[in-house]
Amino acid sequence: MNSASAESADTELVELYDKRIEPCNACLKCSEEKRCIIKDDFQYIFDKMVHADGIIIGSPVYVGSVTSKVKSLIDRATYLNLQFPSRERPLRDKVAGPIVVARKVGHVYAYLQIVFFFLITGMIVTGFAFASAMDEGEVLKDQEGLTLARGLGRRVARICKKLKS
Repeated sequence: MNSASAESADTELVELYDKRIEPCNACLKCSEEKRCIIKDDFQYIFDKMVHADGIIIGSPVYVGSVTSKVKSLIDRATYLNLQFPSRERPLRDKVAGPIVVARKVGHVYAYLQIVFFFLITGMIVTGFAFASAMDEGEVLKDQEGLTLARGLGRRVARICKKLKS
């Protein structure tokens, strides 16, 4: 967030650890309602994504994948986004970037899960950031990973600015 803020971007961190995001239940009500009918924190987060110019999604790797909350978020956001006509899809043309943190393996699959979400919803993927950590807080020791994350934040902010001008 600091690197995007340094580019004069307004930023907001939305953490999922304290949010309730249920998995998609394939009820298809979103095709009628143009919003998800499951009563949890998803719609609040989706609305923030819709109003943002750029989106960075980060996830630690859990058993070779993104966390279950990130997976539920991207599943439901993808399906809801696809309920709109192609040119009116609310996530289309957003600037996006993935950040993935893993112990030793799993970076690539988790990264691809996030990137496929960005591509399927019509977002513009600007790069990537991988980092490694074994324990909580250890990611701050991965200087290369931090450099990639900062660069991604700056890149997303700069491209958003260019697209708006």
